[in-house]
Amino acid sequence: MTEPTPEVGAQVRARYAAGDRVADILADAKIGPGALYYWIDGGPDDGGGSRLPPIPRRHSARVRHARSRPAARLTLVKRLWRTAEWQVRDIEDRLRANQQPSDERERDARLLAVLVKTVRELTALRDDNEADDAAANSDAHGQELARKLDALIARRGAGVPRLAE
Repeated sequence: MTEPTPEVGAQVRARYAAGDRVADILADAKIGPGALYYWIDGGPDDGGGSRLPPIPRRHSARVRHARSRPAARLTLVKRLWRTAEWQVRDIEDRLRANQQPSDERERDARLLAVLVKTVRELTALRDDNEADDAAANSDAHGQELARKLDALIARRGAGVPRLAE
C-alpha cells in the first residue's frame, strides 16, 4: 500500500465524514487503517504549521457495544487473573529478598488475604456457559495461583499475624 496523495486524503476524509464504512473506504482507496486515521486526524502539515481540522472518530462507541457481555466478562476475568498472578510474583520476589521491614511484611500478608478472597470470587464467577477452553485455562490458572499462595503462606508461617477474611 502506498502513501495516499492529498487528493486521496481528501476523498477519504469526505467519505468518512459522510459515514461510509471504514472497510469500504480502505478497499477503494487501497490504503491501510493507519493512513486512513492519519488523514482523519488532520493529515500532513502544510509547511506553515497547520493541518486540516480533525474529524471526530466514530469507532469507539461501536467497539464498546460490539462485544457481547459474556466475552467482555471473560476478558475482565482473564485480566483479573493476570493481575492476581502478577501480585503473587511480586510478593514472592520481595520475600526472596528477605529485606522487608515488618510493616511491609504485614502489608503483603493483607494483600495475600485479599488475593485469596479474589481467587475464590473469580472461581465463583465462572459460568457453565463459557467455552470449555476458557474454563480449562481458568482452572489451570486457579490451581497454579492457589499452589503459589499456599507455598507463600506456608513459608511465612509464624512470622506473619493471621488476618481475618
